[in-house]
Amino acid sequence: MRIEAAAQAQGVPIIWKPFLLGSIFRDLGMETSPFILQKEKGAHMWQDMVRECRKYGLRWTKPSKFPRLSVLPARVALLGADQKWIAAFCRQVMEANFVHDEDINRSDRLAPILTALGVPAVDILREAEAEGTKARLREQTALARARGVFGAPTFFVGTEMFWGKDRLDDAVIGGYSECVMERRRRRRNWLGYSHTPACSAAASSSSSGPTTSTGRWPAANTVRQGKSSVGFSA
Repeated sequence: MRIEAAAQAQGVPIIWKPFLLGSIFRDLGMETSPFILQKEKGAHMWQDMVRECRKYGLRWTKPSKFPRLSVLPARVALLGADQKWIAAFCRQVMEANFVHDEDINRSDRLAPILTALGVPAVDILREAEAEGTKARLREQTALARARGVFGAPTFFVGTEMFWGKDRLDDAVIGGYSECVMERRRRRRNWLGYSHTPACSAAASSSSSGPTTSTGRWPAANTVRQGKSSVGFSA
């Protein structure tokens, strides 16, 4: 919910990489969220969410079901990862789950969100159910796991990983530093002092999205230097 403003303030671009957090958990030997498996940790998490939302002026309602399936929102996020509506879509899905306590894994709940954003909801939701989209999301989840992602939100700046909402500011600062360094490298190249190769378009996957067991599981970048990444997973 804060990534856009934080990144914009530092001039750091964001590239979203949705993935399936539930699949990551299963690879780690867990059949559900660690907040369910560890009762004390879960109780603290709910208390902390209230404090965090109060701190940042966010609305909050404890969901009646947790974790809540968010595979469909993750597929939609995958399709919109490079579109202007991605951030707004993620925010509204998060609010549907954590403010309005609604089932977000339903086409009839996502359609109004997409329509309000000016997106062809019927086409997007049809494509979200296509086998190609499902395969792409599984691939992206596998890439996230290969990079060491174990939870969400996860952020990458180049190859450096930051995990957890309390590391968002560190990730953004790291992204800003990368941007500054890249600008200096390019400036030296332009002035003829040195030769540096152009940034390569290398995909770095995050750990996916809204994250939450339902959708906060996010991250990554298309340009290796100067990119902070976020992911949305379900």
